[in-house]
Amino acid sequence: MTLKDFINHLINIVNMPTYYSNKYPNNLGFVHSDGRRSFDCWNLIKAVLNGYDENNKTEGYYQRDLSKTGDVTIDGLLKNSHDRSSDFSKIKPGAIMKYTGGTHAGTFVGEHEIAGKLYNVIECTASWDKRVLWSWVDADGTRRHYKGCTAKNGMWVEYGYHNLLQADAGDVGGIQAVAGKPQATQENTDKTYTVVKGDTLWGISSKFLGSGIKWRLIYDYNDLNTTTIRPGQVLKIPQ
Repeated sequence: MTLKDFINHLINIVNMPTYYSNKYPNNLGFVHSDGRRSFDCWNLIKAVLNGYDENNKTEGYYQRDLSKTGDVTIDGLLKNSHDRSSDFSKIKPGAIMKYTGGTHAGTFVGEHEIAGKLYNVIECTASWDKRVLWSWVDADGTRRHYKGCTAKNGMWVEYGYHNLLQADAGDVGGIQAVAGKPQATQENTDKTYTVVKGDTLWGISSKFLGSGIKWRLIYDYNDLNTTTIRPGQVLKIPQ
């Protein structure tokens, strides 16, 4: 499965009516009579990695085959991941994250704007709305419900990229690649972009680089130390 497919499956699920529940076997997306699905945190990730079909609306359907990941917790998922780190300033979309004490899991999917608020994490928690939802992680690993929320709810402490996930074909700077800075020449002159209200690195990357997942190229190329960008800020766009 590619990183892009992994993220898109999670986004499809977060936009569906869901419950937080471990009532059913393995809790891997059980479909209720009212059409809602049951997930909890690391089982949401396991279900997608094992091929959960979010379009299957058959009552009673859930992901039974765990042969790809095994029936593991977030520690087991990270054990089978690479590029593990606690430096959240370098996190890239597709990373699965571990919460303090290994009690919770989430996935970093890059910046998305919904109803005027920025989100970059998909998780499933018994707190807040008790369902699969969007939230935010800061560069220090601080867990917040959304960008700008003042309440701190503990810390994400580690992340990694599961070995089942592959960088998308044609995506420069994939999870195992190092983004090099092109040398400026007469034929390769830096293109610049002036940030306007509502812009995000993900959106600018989608516009100029063809994919939001390449946002880190712009981040690194401009030597940024935060993903927050301001109107009027001039960014160099790598060729």
